[in-house]
Amino acid sequence: MARPVLDVDIVELVRLHSSGYPDGEIAKLLGVSRRTIIRKRQELGLEANRKSGEKGYHFRETEPYWQAVRRALRHVGNYINEAAREYYQKTKDYERYFICMLLEPKPMFHAAPGPWAADPQKMYFKHVKYITDFEKTMDMTSLSGVPGPAILELARLYKSADEELCKDLARQAVEGAGFVNAHDTVEMVDECIPPESYEEFWEEEERKAMDWTPIKQWEPVKKLGKAIRRVTNTISLGTGRKGRGGGRKNIKDHQAYQAAMGY
Repeated sequence: MARPVLDVDIVELVRLHSSGYPDGEIAKLLGVSRRTIIRKRQELGLEANRKSGEKGYHFRETEPYWQAVRRALRHVGNYINEAAREYYQKTKDYERYFICMLLEPKPMFHAAPGPWAADPQKMYFKHVKYITDFEKTMDMTSLSGVPGPAILELARLYKSADEELCKDLARQAVEGAGFVNAHDTVEMVDECIPPESYEEFWEEEERKAMDWTPIKQWEPVKKLGKAIRRVTNTISLGTGRKGRGGGRKNIKDHQAYQAAMGY
């Protein structure tokens, strides 16, 4: 029994081949086997874009996405760097520009607020701000800032693809840069969390926490008063010796007090 003939889009095959895609990548995009693409390419008289035995960048679908990107940057970091600079010059989007060269997950640390945590019923804005900042820091231990998924396609094609295709893929990777969970695998990542969405989330969380704060002040009033007195004592023009509390004693007031006491 003869083998069934697979329907292959010849126009798309020629377009991908002319852009520099190797046989394996064309097969994935067209949903057929690599042998089928090789046979069709040979029928059309097209040369292979990758030499026999030449290896390209390879990654496993089950490995963490950020680690696959870290390895890919060794090969295509120059394309990503150039695209990131151009993107920043046009948009001034520093956050996305910053994470394009990989922001690795923060090292896990063990915080022990314990006795230093304020009583929830006596919290001021500064206490709540400290807690939300701390929670955001802890959240970053499980996140990584990475270029978008187009970087992996670029890493597979950069040896054989034309320069324009490489630059276009690098631009897509930069525009799609964002955050991913450190444990997300390559097959799980279709897009990254945009930096602006991440910041908006934590700004909203901080706003909710500030609305909850029992005492709507940044500092206790008594501390503010103490600070004001300290400044007043510092800039006062009175003369006299320094007292035990750090202030200055006025000589005339001291003499009058001593006279009243009978000295």
